[in-house]
Amino acid sequence: MVPEATPREHGRMSPIVISVAGHTVPDPVARFAAYARRNDKTVRVYDLGPTGDPDVITADEIRRTLVIHSRIGGQQPGHFLQAGAQTQPLLAAIPARAHLREADPAGDGGLYDQALAVHELLLAPRIRTSKVSKVLHLKRPHLFPILDLRVVRLYRRAAEAAAARHPQRGYRRMFWAAVRDDVIDPANVEALQRVRRLLGTHEDERVRRIVALSDVRLLDILARQRGA
Repeated sequence: MVPEATPREHGRMSPIVISVAGHTVPDPVARFAAYARRNDKTVRVYDLGPTGDPDVITADEIRRTLVIHSRIGGQQPGHFLQAGAQTQPLLAAIPARAHLREADPAGDGGLYDQALAVHELLLAPRIRTSKVSKVLHLKRPHLFPILDLRVVRLYRRAAEAAAARHPQRGYRRMFWAAVRDDVIDPANVEALQRVRRLLGTHEDERVRRIVALSDVRLLDILARQRGA
């Protein structure tokens, strides 16, 4: 029997599809392009702003999170600077290019626990995961996903399923683990590689710019569009 020809053999590329939290996202290139055009300031200021010491949380970085609606105000910047100084040794122990795929919650004492320790020390009354994640993503963009309301809403069930797989952790929901599932999904890995190649040759500079974002952030962009 002659095998059926693949789309590539017919001279066409197969459609690119990415999955976030169990939801299929068709035509991600168009979605990324639309996001880049609408949110160019966010990409330039928040994502691609000037980088300093990777282990020090700065006032400038806290201000940058306002572009992505962190709502860090009042005395809260002072908390981040003070708590950030306390967490600096913990953050320094995490490689600057540490990746969420390496943060396996099944193991003890590894990258997952290192990241969790930094995250927990930055929490405070009225300073919860949404604000903390937007700061920590700037320090380790390949490791810390942004967990604001839209992303949390979309990933809720996936996070519950992830927590059920890791009962030793004692959580009802594990959002990092759920996002990690999408990051390490082989189909998503291949799809994001194709997406990057296409975005990198786009005629619009704003669209080309987002190729520099991490896989974690690209999936976040799709998740917040889906969860809006």
